[in-house]
Amino acid sequence: MPLTSDPDVRTELCLKLGGLLFSGSASTQRTMDSVTRLYHYLGGTGKITVLVSYDAVIVSETNGDPRSNRISRFPSTFTANIKALMEISSFLRGLDRNNPTPDEVRQFLENTGSGKPVYRLYWQFLAAGTLGACYCAINSGDMLSLGISFLCTIVIFGLRKWLLGAGLNFYAATLLALITGISLAVLFSSSAAVATKSVAIVSPTLFLIPAVPLVLGGMDLLREHNGIGLARWATPLMMLLTIFLGLAVVMGIFSPGLERGTIAPADWPGFLAIVTVACATGSAMLAILFNSPPKYLPLFFLCGATTWGLRALIMHLGYSPEAGTFLGAVAATVIAILLSWRTHVDCVILAMLSVIPMVPGYITMRGARGIASMANLGGELSLADLSETSHFVLRALLIFTAIILAPIFTLLLLDRRSKRI
Repeated sequence: MPLTSDPDVRTELCLKLGGLLFSGSASTQRTMDSVTRLYHYLGGTGKITVLVSYDAVIVSETNGDPRSNRISRFPSTFTANIKALMEISSFLRGLDRNNPTPDEVRQFLENTGSGKPVYRLYWQFLAAGTLGACYCAINSGDMLSLGISFLCTIVIFGLRKWLLGAGLNFYAATLLALITGISLAVLFSSSAAVATKSVAIVSPTLFLIPAVPLVLGGMDLLREHNGIGLARWATPLMMLLTIFLGLAVVMGIFSPGLERGTIAPADWPGFLAIVTVACATGSAMLAILFNSPPKYLPLFFLCGATTWGLRALIMHLGYSPEAGTFLGAVAATVIAILLSWRTHVDCVILAMLSVIPMVPGYITMRGARGIASMANLGGELSLADLSETSHFVLRALLIFTAIILAPIFTLLLLDRRSKRI
């Protein structure tokens, strides 16, 4: 006996589920498989069609001639809700065992959608500040730069959160928060005692880089979900432009005197220990910001440590940072897939939060500063400066490419389960 013969009830519940998965940054394939699983459990015998767009989920049931359509808009998201995704996965896997009624399904979906964050606000602020300090350590910042990054990341995180709560546009709130936080970083790092000014200025902005939708978009494109894939790539690119605009505005106003040359990392094995701990801690802090249950934080710590530990080891053996980044990201993604099969933590998010700390903040800053000098000086730029700028820009692009493509292809090759719920 079907649980409900009303197609409108089935499509309503399926739409609620699709919206929760969309808002939690689930992949398009996972959204489709999960909605199909719920549809058949509720007694659907026809065809269920799920369409995920930039800001909406459409669910359509066809059973002979009758058709039931539902569409609902949801705010686009740059973050993820790990707790909600895990609860939904557990609920769907237990449908046949627990046999919930349609009303119980509706109640579960409503409770999951309105659930409170796992961590109180002060823990979120502390996680954001610690994440900024981790980015600073990964980019070889000195102790004063660590403190500056910690404080300014908290300022950017808190001000953006307040502006969004006041109803300001997402990009406008981000830009205003960036200008404020970067300005403070420039002022704090103006002291001659700060040896790594560039790192202190750029590190507080790196937690805003939306790598999760970039990877999800790439996977969607390779699975031929072209519309949502392109949309998921467009929104992070807008976010990156906002970050660069914030940096450009502040640098244009203050024109701080930054160090020249390459910052030398700590000697081996000190370099390995510093970056491994910083990357592992950064991954765990990202998991806190993405609402992960506390008992799963060691998983993120482990994957983050693997990523940077392997990258640093490969660089120590004489290979390029690009090769180290790619292989480190592949290793972290393999571990994420294996752990996800056992713990049901979303492997895409687990992999991405492990590799995001490898974002080349200092290298990107040097390349951007060189491009700005080219625009201002034109033909007066020396050949040595032009060569240095090209070197930093190309290296940053290659590292970004490795960070994005390594998880995508590893996930598509190894995570080949027929259903993703």
